[in-house]
Amino acid sequence: MSAYRRATVTGVSAWGPGISEAALDFEELARSTEQWAKSTEAQLKVSEKQAAEALAQAAEATRTMKRMRHSFSWAVTAPLRAVPTAARESGKIAVPKAKRALRPALDAGLRVVRRNDTVLRVAKKVASRVPSLDARLRAFASSRPAPEDRQ
Repeated sequence: MSAYRRATVTGVSAWGPGISEAALDFEELARSTEQWAKSTEAQLKVSEKQAAEALAQAAEATRTMKRMRHSFSWAVTAPLRAVPTAARESGKIAVPKAKRALRPALDAGLRVVRRNDTVLRVAKKVASRVPSLDARLRAFASSRPAPEDRQ
């Protein structure tokens, strides 16, 4: 048997042991690279799914916010949201500045109440529980005639 054949049968390369070890190392490197690629692909799929879910949640939150901002309750509670803004702008709640800040919001709320009988009925019921508030709101409304009453 020739030396080449004897070396091949026994697993030793005819060129020496270094080349066969290098081939084994290369195969191991190729296997680990394939495993890394599969793992990275799996992570990418998970990340893509999470991103799609986050986008869907953001879209739903945007739709909810739009519905909320166009609701009657948002329009009616506008005066309440104006108070903290006026307080922040002045550094402390100054009564004249707060009143000036509330007027446009109260005007908007009054327009909503005048357009909707159900809102008017609820507003009367709520205001009647606090007589001083009821009197002030009635005075405010009477000082601002409805648009159809203006000449």
